[in-house]
Amino acid sequence: MIDELLRSRGSGLYALTAEDAWRLARSRLSIDNKADRDALSKTVAALDDDLPATTPLADHFRDIADLALIEYWARYVEALRWCGNAFPQLRLDLGELVRCEMVIAEGFTYLLADLRPFRVGHCEKCGRSCPPIHRLCKDCARSRPSRR
Repeated sequence: MIDELLRSRGSGLYALTAEDAWRLARSRLSIDNKADRDALSKTVAALDDDLPATTPLADHFRDIADLALIEYWARYVEALRWCGNAFPQLRLDLGELVRCEMVIAEGFTYLLADLRPFRVGHCEKCGRSCPPIHRLCKDCARSRPSRR
């Protein structure tokens, strides 16, 4: 993905230093996650241009009313903070990224409070309450015979 991005910008993977390429290869960020991909793209572009990356401002994340969107931004900011720590030459404001995370966490709190009362599911086997995403409670799930 990084090589494709660099090629689309007219360079290639060899535009990065070996140290930077190795650091990216060892990252815990996933190209399967859009927020991680976007943060990596921003990082690679800044490294390729040899310019500082822009740091998002915490105020940008206030009053987000969509849970999926706030989840995206939480992952993006976390990924960008990893990139800022891994690549000091990006000159990302790590303090501002932490403030972004705090504002996003506060937004999560308010969005989750609006979801009350929390839905409760029931175990198909014994009828006890369990999370709505599960069909069985913990005890019944543990007592199921293995499928080996």
